[in-house]
Amino acid sequence: MIDSKRKKHDPRKHTNLVSTQVGKVGDCEQFEVGKVGLPPLIVCYHILKVIRHSCYRSPVSFMIGFAGGRAGASPPSQPRTVHSRPPSPPKRSPWVILASGATALGSVKHSMQNVLIIGAGAAGLAAARDLATAGVPVTILEARERIGGRVYTYHDSTAAVPIELGAEFVHGKHPALMKILEESMIPFCDVSERHLYFDKGKLINSHEFWNELTALMDLLSLDKPDQTFKEFLASLPDNYVSHQASEVASLFVQGFHASRIDRIGTHGLVKANEAEDEIGGEKGFRVLSGYDRVVQALYDEAVAKGAEVKLRTVVKEIHWDSDVVEVVGLDDAGSQQRFRTARVLITLPLGVLQADSDQPGAVRFVPQLPEEKRDAIQTLVMGHALRITLLFRERFWERLEKREPMSGEEWSQFGFIHNPEASLPTWWTQLHIRAPVLVGADFP
Repeated sequence: MIDSKRKKHDPRKHTNLVSTQVGKVGDCEQFEVGKVGLPPLIVCYHILKVIRHSCYRSPVSFMIGFAGGRAGASPPSQPRTVHSRPPSPPKRSPWVILASGATALGSVKHSMQNVLIIGAGAAGLAAARDLATAGVPVTILEARERIGGRVYTYHDSTAAVPIELGAEFVHGKHPALMKILEESMIPFCDVSERHLYFDKGKLINSHEFWNELTALMDLLSLDKPDQTFKEFLASLPDNYVSHQASEVASLFVQGFHASRIDRIGTHGLVKANEAEDEIGGEKGFRVLSGYDRVVQALYDEAVAKGAEVKLRTVVKEIHWDSDVVEVVGLDDAGSQQRFRTARVLITLPLGVLQADSDQPGAVRFVPQLPEEKRDAIQTLVMGHALRITLLFRERFWERLEKREPMSGEEWSQFGFIHNPEASLPTWWTQLHIRAPVLVGADFP
């Protein structure tokens, strides 16, 4: 549904698509994407009036302050999250803060000067926007030739839709992300919830898939001892129903949480599910004109407020003490660059932070980080994903031979299909946009 009070759609601000309305599924109009030419139709535009803070995916506590205090790291069974509040720094001590996944800087004092941000992903750009808006001079250093980090959209004039090579789905209605989509007039649509699952050559439809998954997840509890999800599955009764439900749940955890079942813990899953419930995380959305529109909106706003972004600048060392922080890097010509600042916000990928100082791409801290910070960093885990995107001339799967329990109509409506025995166990279409694109993924 489109808010009739909104300003008219500006075709110059969007990737051009030709869309023809072909039907309606649930609360969302369904469109067939054809050749490039006209601006896209806004299929579903969910608008939320939100509070003002920065975002990436779901609410995450993420800050590790170096000026004293203690950060508690999640155990290996609860990857990806460090819980800590930024401590009050001692007098004349610089803020050197690590951020990942989201930014939530709170109130910013105008007395803060010369903030340097390392990394132009969503976290770094959102922080730059908020700091620059508060009147703080901000410079971002980014090693790559582009902004966005894990958000990487490929635009090809021969493709009917933008191709996401990185992040693709918006999980739930995070207030800050909804605000960016609304204010920048970025169109997005809900993702199909129709899942098919292969079990010994037989297809199980969406209803059975979710019933089995929900029933199994309901068995998880914080009142029980924490264990890996694999150990939890092994504790289930040894029968066909449990085996089938375990396969479905394993695919879901590996795909949705990008985590190996022998590493993610049951307590971590419960807490993640509770956090997602707060923002409707079980509901997925897709940005129709490309996820890069979101980071571009953050970039544009930050630069408009005075932030400076330096691409192709690889940070090699960070020297910090009680008076100043000095960052040493290399530009794209290999020349050494030095930046002196009062505050540094670090939004580097986890793999870079975990790398030994003698490894390529590593950042050396002088002096090295406090032991509790290093332990927290090494405890975190980032899930791996391998994906392949296939573009076709037509949506051939809609003409597949009917097979129980499917009908021809249902084949045209499937969103995801899962086969635990396949090399790429999960595939999905672009529904509710009917485009000749299939994406396959594995989460090793």
